[in-house]
Amino acid sequence: MHLRTLCTLIVLNLVPCLVASAQLSEQHNVSSFACPNLYSMLFYPRTTKNITVLSLQPLKVQIDYEIHGPTSTHFVSIQGMICDNGFNQQAANAVCQSIGKNYAAYVPYIHWSEGPTDRCQFTMDSDSAVYVPCAFVSVNLSCLNDAKSLTECSQSTLSKQECTSDRHISILCSSLPQKTTTATAITTITTSTFNPLTNQCSSYISITDGRRRATQGTSNICDRGYPFNASEDGSWIRFMGAAGTRLISSPIGTQKCGTSITGWYTGSHPTILGENVTGRVCFEWLDGKCQYSKSIQITKCDDYFVYLLPRVPGCHMAYCTE
Repeated sequence: MHLRTLCTLIVLNLVPCLVASAQLSEQHNVSSFACPNLYSMLFYPRTTKNITVLSLQPLKVQIDYEIHGPTSTHFVSIQGMICDNGFNQQAANAVCQSIGKNYAAYVPYIHWSEGPTDRCQFTMDSDSAVYVPCAFVSVNLSCLNDAKSLTECSQSTLSKQECTSDRHISILCSSLPQKTTTATAITTITTSTFNPLTNQCSSYISITDGRRRATQGTSNICDRGYPFNASEDGSWIRFMGAAGTRLISSPIGTQKCGTSITGWYTGSHPTILGENVTGRVCFEWLDGKCQYSKSIQITKCDDYFVYLLPRVPGCHMAYCTE
C-alpha cells in the first residue's frame, strides 16, 4: 500500500493500517511515522479546524484537522470530495455563504470519476504535501440555517461503502438582491359546471407566478414542494396570468425563469380538444441540455392546457413557462 493511500485511510477511518513500517520507510522516507504509530492515530480524537471550498462542480473541499495524541498534537490537511448522503439545502447554503454568495442550488447523485490530472493533497505537520486520490472526506453534514461555512456544520464518520462515484454533489452559487415578496401565486380551482372533458380540465392548480417565465432571471423557485409533491405523480397544473400559458419547448440556459436549473418540454402539445399526451421535461444544468428529466402528461382543455407535473429531482429546479 502506498503512503498516499495509507494516509487517506487514516484520515477517513476506513480500514486499519496493514503495511509494514519498514516498507513505508524504504519507499517513502517516513521513518518518523512507522506503521504502528500511524495505526494508533486512527483512535486519536480530532478537531475540525476549518473546511475550505476548492470547487463547486463537483463539490471538493480541504479539511484541516488537529489530531490529539497522548503526548502531542498533529496538524493534518486533507483535500477530497463531499458525499451527497445527508447533504441538504442548509449545507448548500453554507457552501455558498463561505464564498460570499447568498443563493445556492445543488444537485445530488452526480457521477464523477477522477481524471489523470485530478489529485488531492495530504499534509501532516510541516512535512511536504503528498498527492492522494480524491476520495470522499465528509458525509452527513448537518448545518444550521444561519451557517456561514461548512466549518460550522457537524459531520459523521465516513464509511467507504455508503459513497460511490455517483454520489457527488454539484452546486451553483450566485448573488440575489435582497427583497421581500408577499404575493401568493398558487390557487386551487374547482368548478362544478358540467364539462364533457376530463376531470383535470375542471379541477386543477393555477400558478400565476411571473418569475417562472423564460424571459425572467434567476430567483429561488424550486418545484419540489406543494403542489408538485401532492401525490407520487404530482398535481394537475394550469399556468395563467403573469406565468404565461404553457411550458417552454426549447432550452434557454441556466439561471433563468426564477430558478437555476431550467426545465423545458421536449415534445409537442396536444391539438385535439380533450386529448392527453405523455412527454418529457428536460432540466438544463451546466453544459447538459437534458442532464435530468421527468415524465409528464398534458391535456388540451378548451383554449388552455393542464399539465400533470411531478416534483423536480433537486433544488433549485423549476418548470419554465411562456
